This record gives sequence, C-alpha cells and structure tokens, in this order.
Amino acid sequence: MLAWFPERQILLRSDQGVRLVTFSTRHQIGAMGALALVLGWMLFATGMFAWNADILLAKDRSIAALEQAEREARAEIDGLRRHVAGLSSDLDHRQAQMKLLSDDNAILSRNLASTRSTLSAKESDLAGLSASREALKAQMVAMHAELKLALGAKAPAEGDEAALSDRLIAMGRDIRQVIVQRDEVREDRRRIADKANRLELALDESRGDHVGLLQRFGDLALGNVGEIEKAISLTGLDVNRLLENQREETGKGGPFIPAFKDEFGSPELRANLATLNRRIDRWDNLNALFKALPMVSPLEEFQLNSAFGTRNDPINELTGIHEGVDLGSAMRAKVRASAPGRVTFAGWKGRYGRLVEVDHGLGVITRYAHLERISVRVGQKVGPDVVVGLLGNSGRSTGPHLHYEVLVGGRPRDPMKFIKAGRYVLKDL
Repeated sequence: MLAWFPERQILLRSDQGVRLVTFSTRHQIGAMGALALVLGWMLFATGMFAWNADILLAKDRSIAALEQAEREARAEIDGLRRHVAGLSSDLDHRQAQMKLLSDDNAILSRNLASTRSTLSAKESDLAGLSASREALKAQMVAMHAELKLALGAKAPAEGDEAALSDRLIAMGRDIRQVIVQRDEVREDRRRIADKANRLELALDESRGDHVGLLQRFGDLALGNVGEIEKAISLTGLDVNRLLENQREETGKGGPFIPAFKDEFGSPELRANLATLNRRIDRWDNLNALFKALPMVSPLEEFQLNSAFGTRNDPINELTGIHEGVDLGSAMRAKVRASAPGRVTFAGWKGRYGRLVEVDHGLGVITRYAHLERISVRVGQKVGPDVVVGLLGNSGRSTGPHLHYEVLVGGRPRDPMKFIKAGRYVLKDL
C-alpha cells in the first residue's frame, strides 16, 4: 500500500523564485484519510437527512391530517350549534302552532257550550209555548161549551153574543200567534242543533289535529333525547345523576304547553299531551346539560402527547397518575374554553405553571395548564369562542404543550372521551 503513496515533490515558480514542496508518504496517507473521512461523513449525513426527511414528511402528513380533522371538527361544532339553534327555533314555532290550535279548541269548546245553552233555552221556550197553546185550547173548549149551554137555554142577548164573539176572535188570534211562535222556535231549534253538530265535528277535527301534532312533537323530542343521552353516556357519566344535579342547581323550567281544562278534552289527547310535556322537559334539560359539558377541543390543531391515566412520569420516570391529557401543538397556539362557564382561577399554580380554571356548573370544571400567557380574568364568562390563553411551557413541563383536565364532582375524567362524544353527536346530526 505504501507503493501507492511514494514521496512526491512539486516545484512552485513565482517572481521571487522557485520553491520545492515535498509530500511525504505519511502526509499523503493522512490527506487521503482526511478526505475519506469527509466523504464518509457526507455520505452518512446525506443518508441521515434522507431518512429523517421521510420521517419528517410522514409526521408532517400526520399533523396535516390531524389539523384537517380538527378544522372539520370545528366546522361540525359550528354546524351542531346551528342545528341546536334550528331545533330550538323549530320547537318554538311548533309550540306557537300548538298554542294556536289550543286557542282554537278553547274557542270551539266555548261556542259549543254557548250553543248548547241557547238550544236548551229554546227548548224551554218551546215547552212554554206548547203549554200556552194547550191552555188556550182548553179555554176555547170551555167557551164553546158555555156557548152551547147558553144557546140551548135561551137566545143570548145581543150584548152577550157580541162579547162572546170578541172573546172567541181574540182567542183565535192568540192561538195563531202561539202557533207562529212555536214554528219559529222549532226553526231556531233546528238551526241551533245544526250549528251544534258542526261545532262537534270541528271540535273532533281539532282534537285529531292536536293528537297528530302531539305525536309528531313527541317523536321529534324522543329522537333528540336519545342522541344526546347516548353522547353523554360515551363520556362515562351518569346522565340521570347529572340531571338531578342540574335540577338542584337551576330549579325547574322549560317550555310550557297549556293543558286542556274543558270537558271536551279526550283521554287520548290528554295522554299525548302529558307524554309530550315529559319528553320536551327531558330534551330541554339534556340540551342545557350538553351545552354545559366540555365537548369541544380547546385547541384547533393538536396531537395527543400523553393520555389520561397511569403513565411513566416524563421527568422522574416513575409510574404515576396523569389526571388529564397533554395536547401538543405550536408554541403560543390559541387555547379556547371547551364549554360555557365562568373563570374561577387565572394565574400561577405550582406545577401547573400558568393555569386557567373554568367552572361550567353542575360540578363540571376544566383546567388549562402550562400556558405561555393568560388572556382572561377571574369572574369572566367564557365560551368555546373565547381564548383563555396561549399554549406554553410554564411550570413542571418538558416542552411546549397544553395540560388539559376535566373534573366532574371533583373527580378527574378522561377529556378525550368528551371530545369524542362531541364528535359522535356531530356525526349523527
């Protein structure tokens, strides 16, 4: 191998003269070794760059997919809000329709009662006229008998005959008047009976409309109740217990649908009305509960760096309990409240670093930790559109991320279950 590197001499000529530069075997071997190291390093660096480029490209694609999914989720969240608002508006519209039907039903019921009362009065008048006619007939019979006796006994005096004739003529007029009044009362009675029949038919039709409308309302409310109950159950929470807490905290409320108090309300109508009231009351309570739960991600774009539950601590490497999730995203990314609520803490809190705590009511609390900056103050009302701070690396942290916690009744819950439950509702709406 030394034969490849014999001693070499190079003559360098310049204005100052001629110089002789000698390259010994050792120098040549050293130079070739250095060149080989440089070439090897270049090949290694090129290979590592290509390998890391593939990894980075895959990560970029994964991050892009997550960002796209999060953008779609945000858009779906907006769609959910619009859908819920539309349902509320539609429910208000249907309740207004039902109120109109209820008013119509009440008017028909009052008209029917009035008509029946009038009909009863006409029947009493008719009975009185019939009695009057019978009394007049009896008087005429008596007068005829009296006249017959008078004619049989002797010729009546001229004055008596004239008086008797006048009485007969007057009684005839009275009888004709009674007959005319009787016929008028009978005609009035017939018209009133026809009107009562028409009112009965209209009332029956109104009852049918009420029953159909109540059934449609009930089916709509039941469908919405089922979807929201299923979404909340995905978080692992007890829906009925949360509703009980809600009633204790907020009292009773919800839409009012007036009950029918008239004697014409059918049992079927009252049963459908009671069912609808129960379903709408539960839907209204569930809707308020759903809005209070943190179903929206606090970051528009994130990756799950550390899940909820048992894990190896990133600092001391000991097994511990992680009471939230670590969401990775860009430094100073905007962190938003995940549900409507009120800020109860905003400041530095030991291992959490800069922390914002939001109380959503019903025993639900969310925490946003390791923030770079806090953008809200204690007592401020916030919602999913309010930025509570910027993602950072404050407190006990190994790098920029958001430590996000959800507590229900003081007990930590897995925040990802809430986010996935919100996406489930969006998927099925």
